Amino acid sequence: MRKLVRLLPGGFRDISRIFWRNVREGYRVYESYVLAYGRDVKIVFCAAKGTGDYYITGRYLRRWLEKENIKNWIFLTFGRAETNVTGLFPIYRGHTIEEPGVICDNLRAFACFAGLGRKSVVNLHHQVPQPFNWMWNITNSHIMGYRGLHMVDFYLYSGFGLSSDTTADSPVFEKDRDKIKRIFTEHGLQEGKTVMLSPYSTGLEQFQIPDSFWEKIARICAAMGWSVCTNCAGEETPVAGTLPLCVGYAEIVPFLDRAGMFIGIRNGLCDIVATSRCRKIILHTYRAKWWPDGKSIAYTGLNHMGLCDDAIELETGADNDWETLYRQTSAAIHENPRD
Repeated sequence: MRKLVRLLPGGFRDISRIFWRNVREGYRVYESYVLAYGRDVKIVFCAAKGTGDYYITGRYLRRWLEKENIKNWIFLTFGRAETNVTGLFPIYRGHTIEEPGVICDNLRAFACFAGLGRKSVVNLHHQVPQPFNWMWNITNSHIMGYRGLHMVDFYLYSGFGLSSDTTADSPVFEKDRDKIKRIFTEHGLQEGKTVMLSPYSTGLEQFQIPDSFWEKIARICAAMGWSVCTNCAGEETPVAGTLPLCVGYAEIVPFLDRAGMFIGIRNGLCDIVATSRCRKIILHTYRAKWWPDGKSIAYTGLNHMGLCDDAIELETGADNDWETLYRQTSAAIHENPRD
């Protein structure tokens, strides 16, 4: 009883804080959108942060809007990178609003409190929603990768309520060939013999592949006569001995088509890169924050998700045996390289 007495006051304070800090603020945001766009507006968002999430959502958003017969809607993005992803799909245009990430949490809290469900505020999420409230999600980690269930499956079934045979929309990339060619000219890169390394993932910071691995891979490629660049932005630094390069989402696929090869840790960029005709070597870590250990390829494999059928996908292994991963990656680089 004494434990219960000590627990309840703090619990009530926490509930009060959640109401005033999240629910009330979520209501204010909701009302501001209603005043601006009308009482029938549908406020839609997906994961607060995640290049791949916005990309997958863009592939099926039009089909979902048609199914639900939604005409008046806005789509919230929670960062410049995510907003840039939406630029790949015409369906987003004229509907996106960039907001701080906390807005998503507050809107979800208000929708739960008000019982709006998916009537006015819609979280297109890949986790399984609770049957009594679509705004809260049940972790589906125990079935990620089970019997072939991958992330796109969960988005279709849980987020969109669409069938597995739903036709996906294709992204639209930069079509100006001269613009892409200038990237090679300005940076002294070889067309057909340039490899882009992508060693960073914001969602896997604690599971990053060590710098020494990437440095050895860069040396292999350079020894084979390839130009080597590192995809990096902001405070990210290039792999030693490589050119730092930041190519926009709209240009990344036509750039890689001309470059020849991409080697990267599995992150959201890989979803976009899957569209490229280049040689794609995707490195999956055994441990990850968002899915069970050893399920990265089963759950987020590019080939398995149907984003492409030609990616070479490798996994670090439970013991983080970097030397084995290095040998496998080296073999993949040497297999049928462009002359």
